[in-house]
Amino acid sequence: MYKTKLDRTLRVIKERDVGIQGLTLASMISSLDRLGLLTQGTVAALAGDFTPKLCAYFIHKGIIKKDMNVKDILDTMFRSFGYKYGEYKIETKDNEVLVNIVTDKCKVCPKGVGGAEIPGTACPLPYMISVCLSLLTDKLWMPKVYGKGAKKEVLRKEEGTCKMKIALTNQA
Repeated sequence: MYKTKLDRTLRVIKERDVGIQGLTLASMISSLDRLGLLTQGTVAALAGDFTPKLCAYFIHKGIIKKDMNVKDILDTMFRSFGYKYGEYKIETKDNEVLVNIVTDKCKVCPKGVGGAEIPGTACPLPYMISVCLSLLTDKLWMPKVYGKGAKKEVLRKEEGTCKMKIALTNQA
């Protein structure tokens, strides 16, 4: 059992060029799957707790400054997790941010990196982005929710790309 996990993880680290931060995050989240606790809602709650701590680190170390624009904040965040240009794309327009990630290059995917075996998604990125932008811009940002009922998701997978939209809300 452990040998299989080791071999799978070694392959994923090599193929995706995953750093220790992404591996730790994805693995911790995917561990909830084995406990029967992993849902997109659980991931949203977790991101609400750990993202302010990540932002505090980024600010303390001078990696991110509150006066940076939204695109630069997110570029810096993604680069800190080991993403390379071409593995993700960030577009800002009006009051929204569109983020596309090459699915098989994602560094924090609980399924692809962590090995979670659930239907749907458990992606922490839409919530991490929303919380980070809310803290650093003093405005409320929220991920767009796609679908209805039990099929709600905060990203869409299309043609090998995970696509998410984060929008500025009218709430204070």
